[in-house]
Amino acid sequence: MSTKTKAYLVGGGIGSMAAAAFMIRDGHLRGANISILEAARVMGGSLDGAGDPATGYSMRGGRMLTTENYECTWDLYKSIPSLIHKGKTVFDETVEFNDKIQGELAGEAGGPPSCEGSGDFDGLLHDGPNRIAKTQPM
Repeated sequence: MSTKTKAYLVGGGIGSMAAAAFMIRDGHLRGANISILEAARVMGGSLDGAGDPATGYSMRGGRMLTTENYECTWDLYKSIPSLIHKGKTVFDETVEFNDKIQGELAGEAGGPPSCEGSGDFDGLLHDGPNRIAKTQPM
């Protein structure tokens, strides 16, 4: 693709982020030529997140991604290399995170959490390197 080609995506949600990743992967567009325009002060749309390792994390629209669904998402994640773990993909990291969190929540609640419905994992807060705590909705 031409180095002069530019793309402008409106909204900083998961749709624009996925579109940008597909443009890079499948359209061979340079990331530097893609602009994501967002009116809010943070990117992410309903999946925005905030926090740090010391005080914890909160994700307003967080959902547990299951491997039974989201085929296009998994296809994309399998093609994005991890920034942290050499030889792994974002898909690998997501599945490992899901397994860890489900195990931790099952230990706290006395049984495995349900992934049914739209909000089972809303309001999770990562409050340290190895713990996820339930929080009040934002």
